Amino acid sequence: MKEVFLQLNVALGIGCLIFQFLPLEKVNFRSRTTIARILVFSSLLSVCVFAVLPDSLFPDMFPEILIEIGRDVDSAKNDTKATTVSAINQNSAITNSSKDQSKFLEFWHWAVLLGFLFMALKMLLNWLQLGKVLRGSLALHKIGSVVVSISDSVAIPFSTMFLGKAFVVLPSSLVPHQKEFGIALRHEIEHHRNRDTRWAVLLELIVCAFYMNPFAYLWRRTISQLQELACDESLISQMGISKHDYGSCLLKVAEMALGSRNMYVGTTCMISNTKSEDHSFLIRRIKMFNHHEQASLRKWQGLALGTILSAFIFGGVYFAHAAVRSNSAPNPGTPIFNQNIQSATEGILAKGLKKFKASAGFAIVADPETGVILASANINNGFDNSLSENWALSYPVQPASALKPLLIGSAIRANVTQINEMHECENGKYEFGGEIFHDYKAFDRLSSADTIAQSSNICTIKVGQKLGATGIENGLKEFGFGKGGVAKDFPSARSGHVPSTNGINKDKFIGNIALGSSKQAKFYVTPLELVQAYGAIANGGSLMKPIDTAGNQSPEIIRAVLSRQTSLELQDALREVVLSGTAKSIKHSAGKIAGKTSTADIGNNHRATGFIGYAPADHPKLVAYVVLFDPKGKHRVGSNTAAPVFRDVIESALSKYNP
Repeated sequence: MKEVFLQLNVALGIGCLIFQFLPLEKVNFRSRTTIARILVFSSLLSVCVFAVLPDSLFPDMFPEILIEIGRDVDSAKNDTKATTVSAINQNSAITNSSKDQSKFLEFWHWAVLLGFLFMALKMLLNWLQLGKVLRGSLALHKIGSVVVSISDSVAIPFSTMFLGKAFVVLPSSLVPHQKEFGIALRHEIEHHRNRDTRWAVLLELIVCAFYMNPFAYLWRRTISQLQELACDESLISQMGISKHDYGSCLLKVAEMALGSRNMYVGTTCMISNTKSEDHSFLIRRIKMFNHHEQASLRKWQGLALGTILSAFIFGGVYFAHAAVRSNSAPNPGTPIFNQNIQSATEGILAKGLKKFKASAGFAIVADPETGVILASANINNGFDNSLSENWALSYPVQPASALKPLLIGSAIRANVTQINEMHECENGKYEFGGEIFHDYKAFDRLSSADTIAQSSNICTIKVGQKLGATGIENGLKEFGFGKGGVAKDFPSARSGHVPSTNGINKDKFIGNIALGSSKQAKFYVTPLELVQAYGAIANGGSLMKPIDTAGNQSPEIIRAVLSRQTSLELQDALREVVLSGTAKSIKHSAGKIAGKTSTADIGNNHRATGFIGYAPADHPKLVAYVVLFDPKGKHRVGSNTAAPVFRDVIESALSKYNP
């Protein structure tokens, strides 16, 4: 809501600036008024419309900066056999609101709200005063639907809409001056004919809502004065009133206004209700008498020009939304975690980084049944100076082999494979989409379950071919990845980037994204998204909305992403990862862990090793994700580095968690 309010303020200003710089010397004043109104309306409407549209309707105008990186080396004994992929630039800017910033935003929120309430109260009092004047006036007659009255309490003729009725109020002091009285009456009737009174009310509401924005006041002044000039022009050119008589009436009304400049909210008058009717504007109106004939553009042409400008406004706001949504900063706010689990996780992560001499790392712990995020720990020992507080929730990561169970789950859901279906592994080498892909070991044939357990790149691509590029894209979004997905509202988190298959070679899309990375499609996820996706496997197939431990939200199922049977099949495959697959190093864990290893070179000689899973394996209570950056040693892979840290984190959390 705050973002929309700021966007409305910016759009209001941009629309005003566009109008001020338009070359309108040859445009009549009614057309100028029409153009100005269209710009105001389109500036505000475009922001409101695009703010409620889903993220899926916006293209990725400026995708995150990516770099070419090394290889997915999950459990690789020979790194030269791993496939070339892409990952996220570790120097991509990631920002997060600090506690001080959160306090400032909260203060700003209340300041704006109180200011709005003050302006609304002031406007209400002015409306009450206007009602009092109207009730005290003497109704003379009706012209169409307009009630014409005279009043002793006003010095300036004005017209207004009040409680759905149209009024023209003339000062009683003008009655003896028959000619001026008639001209003033026709002037105010013209305001009603041109719907100026309705716009007077709308402009007051805009000033009330955007009282801190100088462009709101500038719009009110500009349109109010244009309405006066348009009425002047209309009466002289179309109604046959002589310039001399009209000028005399203007001077007479201006003279009467010297004694009282007070005007009422939502009114129009011959001397303008912006309290800016100075000599310069009066001179401008009189000069218009001789020059209005030079205006060549008529009302319908002004409407056409305004429509074209409106289209530019809508286009600009659309592309601005696309740019913002494709490069959104982490969500505002600071989440609240389980302090016991958070403290223990931070300690274990620190020991893990020290043991493996890693330059950074993070660990996230969650309850898969409720979606509660219990802990989010991160440490940065010089890996990336742009990282800030709670970056674990928003860091753009290459999921690498951690994506394989989700891809196979999507394929089973789409009924294009089964958990026991066998796939040809091409003896460790496979050419697809113009690239050569390898496995760390030459497999002959593997089932879908064994593809997960042994982390076969080639068999995963084979499953991806069955699912298809569009099926992969839809499957990822179904699991909550990308804009508008599972991470869209959680404090300090952000959404990943799921590219569209449009404009991308389908084989390259499948070959790269199936392995959790892409140099073609610029695919990445964020840790919170991956944790919630694995939570769906652990809890029987339900994607849960992530919530913190503040206790002000109830568990919420976003949707069912897997059947109960499919989730159990994937659980069995993830258990085999530890028992006989790539994570055998932790198979003797007392917690009976299930999960998936991941390892990726991420450019500039950097490496990210990870393990994501849950425990206990036979009845999951907690899910966790651990990633270490740049661990040192001979075997720098997920099974030897992140997996042992994961084991310690989740076993500690299980001992402290009492839901």
